[in-house]
Order: sequence, then C-alpha cells, then structure tokens
Amino acid sequence: MHAFKHQTANTPELITQMEQAQDGLNRTAKASQALAATFPFPVTARYHRNPFNGKHGETFLVPDRVPEKDQIPAGWRFLKTRNTVEPLAGPKGEDARTALAAIQPPSIQPRDVLLESGMPEYFTKPGPNFNTYMVVPTYFPHEGAIYSLVNVEELTGDFGGGKPQTFGGDWTPCPVSEYYAAFEAMEATA
Repeated sequence: MHAFKHQTANTPELITQMEQAQDGLNRTAKASQALAATFPFPVTARYHRNPFNGKHGETFLVPDRVPEKDQIPAGWRFLKTRNTVEPLAGPKGEDARTALAAIQPPSIQPRDVLLESGMPEYFTKPGPNFNTYMVVPTYFPHEGAIYSLVNVEELTGDFGGGKPQTFGGDWTPCPVSEYYAAFEAMEATA
C-alpha cells in the first residue's frame, strides 16, 4: 500500500472544487433515484464513458428484468437488443429525453479534480493468469489536506506492469499510518 498527501497553499481551493463536484454527483444521484421511482419496475442509470477523454457520455437506463409491454411508461421504449429503456423517437419521447438529460452526470467530477492536481486516475496491479487489474486510489479531505491511498505493491500505470506511474503536482508520499490516523479522525468528526 502507498499513501499520499496533498497539503499546499492551493489545497483548500482543490478541496472546494472536489466538494462542488461531489455535490453535483449527489444531485445527479438523487435525480436518478427520482426518475427510477417513476417506473413500475426497477431501473438503474448507466453511463457510457468515452475511452479517449474519460468523460461520461450517453446516459441510459437498464432494467433489472425484462419489463412487460404494458409496464413501460408513456414516452419510453424497451430495446431488447441493448437491454435498455430509452426515450421514444420524435415528439412522443420529448419528456423522456428531458428526464434522461436531468440525470446526466456533471462534466467535472472529484476524480477529474484529483487528476488535474497530479494524482493518477488509476494504477495497475498484476493478477492471476496474466491478467492486469486497474486500482483506483481512495481519497478524502481532512484538516486542510487531501489524503489518498493506493492498494498496490508497486506504483505502475501500464498494463504490462513495468512502467512506473508518475506523479505531478504537489502529492507527496506519507506513511500509511498517517493516512489511517487522519481517516479515523475524519470519521470521528463526521
């Protein structure tokens, strides 16, 4: 395991940006739950992620089971080939498209803020049978600093496992014990 700390003059601004991004995610989650509650069958919002820029693209709804035709709300349709519930084409699906647009995730997310500050989005970890896993760093703000923990043995970012991951910005290694002490203190005040 590797722990890191970001504590500079611009850390409070970074924390504010992360909190604003998290608020946007929370609003999207609440809107998504409200939209899901309008369906007579369970649906979950999913997002396609653009592999080139990492931004979330199209939003779509995935039902937990194949719905009956009479269960599908007005303005929506079930596409069996994609296993999604999507708005109808044309004016009949206008309200459904508006509802779907309301649950679009914000363009800036907390991990985007961390990525811009120099914390890599992921690290790689070798697995069994020549597999490689992506490990996403955890993070939290506490007392004017941001702490991050990566659960890997070596800090690599390529899928071959040999290229060391580089850090930019003002992230500095810190003892794992300091990370856990800050985490416990943060949880005690929450």
